[in-house]
Amino acid sequence: MRITVERLARPRDPQLIDELVELRRAVATVLEPDDPPIGPAELIPDLFVDRPEQSRAAWLARSAERPVGLIVAGVNVEGANAGYSEVEVDVHPDHLADGVEPALVREALPWMCQLGARTVAAWPAVEQRGAFEAVGLTFRQEERCSRADVGEIDAALLDEWIAAPRARAAGYRIETWAGPCPEHLVDEYAVARSAMADAPLDDIDFVPAAIDSERVRASDASIEALGYLSLPALVLDIEGAAAGMTLLLVHPERPQLGHQEDTAVVPAHRGHALGRWLKAENLRRARSLVPELAVVETYNAASNPWMLSINVDMGFRPHRPYYAYQANLDDLTVD
Repeated sequence: MRITVERLARPRDPQLIDELVELRRAVATVLEPDDPPIGPAELIPDLFVDRPEQSRAAWLARSAERPVGLIVAGVNVEGANAGYSEVEVDVHPDHLADGVEPALVREALPWMCQLGARTVAAWPAVEQRGAFEAVGLTFRQEERCSRADVGEIDAALLDEWIAAPRARAAGYRIETWAGPCPEHLVDEYAVARSAMADAPLDDIDFVPAAIDSERVRASDASIEALGYLSLPALVLDIEGAAAGMTLLLVHPERPQLGHQEDTAVVPAHRGHALGRWLKAENLRRARSLVPELAVVETYNAASNPWMLSINVDMGFRPHRPYYAYQANLDDLTVD
C-alpha cells in the first residue's frame, strides 16, 4: 500500500476539515465508542494551536486519496524542557497493520529536529503500543484514565467534602472563577499550580518546573484559543497564600464530557483534605454552570496512589490504561 504524507496548515477547506473530523471519529469508534462525536470546533484548534512554550504541527497520511492517519508533533522551544517533544498519532482502524505510524513519524522528524527536539514522548493506548515500540520508543510510565458518571456521584459525599471542617477551622477558603485567572489571584494561582512539580514521572525524561504568573497567562490564553470553558478553583490559607488548586475544562461542542486537569496541594498545606474539598466544590459548581455535564475524565500516574485514592473515593473508576513511551530522537528507527 502506497502512503503519502503531507504537512498541514490550519485548514479552511471544508472538505479537508470534514476528512480530519471523520478520521478522528473513526479512531474514536474503537477507543471511545460511547462518547459524543468530536466536531470541528474542538478538533481543529486542538491540532493546530500552539501550547505554552511548545510549537505544534500536523501531518496527514493518505492512501489512494483516502485519509488513513494523522500525527501531531509538539516541540518545547523554550523553558526548562526545551528540546522535549511529544507526538499524538491517529490511524484509521482499517489501516492499523499498514505501517502508517512509522511513515508519519518519519515525515515529522525533520521539523522536530529543526526546532531542537532531542527526545520524543507518546502516550499510546493498549492497541498502539506495538507500533511505538517498533519505531524505538520504550516504556516509561503507566497511566490510568479514569471516568466518573456525574449522576452517580454520591451527593452526600460531596457535601461532606465541601463542609471541610478541618480546613475551614484553620482559616482556608476557596476562590473560583470561569475563564482566565483574575489578575489579583494570578501570583497565588501560579504558586498552587507549581505544586504539581512533585507528581510522579517515573522514568519520563522531563523536568518539573515552577510556574510563574506569565505562564499562567499563557496557559489561559491557550485554553481560550482551544475553545474550552475553564473552571478553576484556588484554595488560600488564612493569610491569603496559595494552598492548592484544581482545574476542570469543558468544551461547548461536547458539554457532556468534562476534562479534570491538574489538582495540586502545596506541600506545606497537606493533611487538611484540601484536595477533596477542591474537587468536590469545583465539580458541584461545574454541574451548575454546565447542566449537560455527564462524565468527567481524568488521568493519573499509576504510581500516584494519593490522587488515585481521592478519585476512587469520589466515584472515578478505571476506564482505560495508557502508557508513556519515550526515546531520544537519535534512537528512533523509522526507515
